[in-house]
Amino acid sequence: MNVAITDTVCHPIPEVLVNDAPWYAIHTRARHEKKVVERLANVSCETFVPLYRRNQRWKNGVRIAIDFPLFPGYVFARLALSQRYRALQVAGVVALAGPPTNPSPIAGDVIDALRLATSTRNPQPHPFVNLGIRVRIVTGPLTGLEGILVRRANDLRVVLSVESIMRSFTVEVNELDIEPVFRPRPF
Repeated sequence: MNVAITDTVCHPIPEVLVNDAPWYAIHTRARHEKKVVERLANVSCETFVPLYRRNQRWKNGVRIAIDFPLFPGYVFARLALSQRYRALQVAGVVALAGPPTNPSPIAGDVIDALRLATSTRNPQPHPFVNLGIRVRIVTGPLTGLEGILVRRANDLRVVLSVESIMRSFTVEVNELDIEPVFRPRPF
């Protein structure tokens, strides 16, 4: 039996489901991501919630580091066809991302890249970007991913987008770790 590791809890998952089922983005009620992860564990779903750490200052002046979802309102879950309906019945779940009759699966390598980015690259949420200079990361743990290059303060960051949920996040990059992506323009 495999163990599904999320950033909040570990859940045992039957071997059959781990190997065959695709990943889906699940839209949740506001601020219910961690509760939905716990509830999906009860129906044997492998889940993943990418988190980022932000320093929060309370009214009494105390500062504390808190983990927030990188994509508020979304949880990723590996769901077999038979589990989709049960997942939609979980309290806090609004819908699967994509068309209602045929939700859009997310490639496993995108989930792997998100796991790697959240553990090694200090991601920060970013508004979804459609336009900008497109770059490809050519070295490091995120090799092959493409995104939009932006500058924030004195460091370079790449905005990586998960198009199926129309959400983006940024990661720090070195100037030598990226190359421009040239795509021919249609006439």
